[in-house]
Amino acid sequence: MIIKGKNLCCFSLIWMLSGCAGHQSSLQNSAKPDLSAPFSAGAISVTLNARPDLNLVNGMANSCTILVLQAAKAETLEQILINPVKVKSLFAGAGVGTDAANGHAVLQIDRYTMMPGQTTTLHVDRAMHTRYMALIAGYYPFPGKQHQIQEDIPVRKYKTGWLNPVWHRELSPLSLAITLGSEGIISTQKNVQQSQAPDVSLPDIDLTETKNSGADKQ
Repeated sequence: MIIKGKNLCCFSLIWMLSGCAGHQSSLQNSAKPDLSAPFSAGAISVTLNARPDLNLVNGMANSCTILVLQAAKAETLEQILINPVKVKSLFAGAGVGTDAANGHAVLQIDRYTMMPGQTTTLHVDRAMHTRYMALIAGYYPFPGKQHQIQEDIPVRKYKTGWLNPVWHRELSPLSLAITLGSEGIISTQKNVQQSQAPDVSLPDIDLTETKNSGADKQ
């Protein structure tokens, strides 16, 4: 009878923790998408590796201007990237005529110049309200789709508490590694911080003593 009582207690514990796991999963999936997007210094890092034949024109390598754009909405960047006139105005140092009142504004533009054979890492401050970024490489004669990258700022999920866990979401740093070739961007690698998995592990239970006690009772 003692063995059955101990086993019943063990199964009750497993059932309780399984319920907690399901509750935690529900909390995780129901996290609100409208999380805050504060300023963060150096939260966007881009490692650029330029091949020796960068921006090749008439058999000669050339420098390449890189633009890094930040926005609160993805459509803001999409409308720019598909519009050659707006892209040209960006490289000319002019504005893009976005609607700041409705959130359709480029929050920050950073400009860099890459030389053939150069490797460097850009540490870009993430502007307040930034949730999306884009990179445009100014290849000759004009940058097209093969010279553009658009990424969303990754979100990290974590929880506090155990019996009554509370899930939190926050923007995490974005890290990109980009290789620039003779005619365009050759490769892009994105490094995203992994989300913390729910801790629902069961405690170790030693039933050896229980079995021995039961045998003694018999």
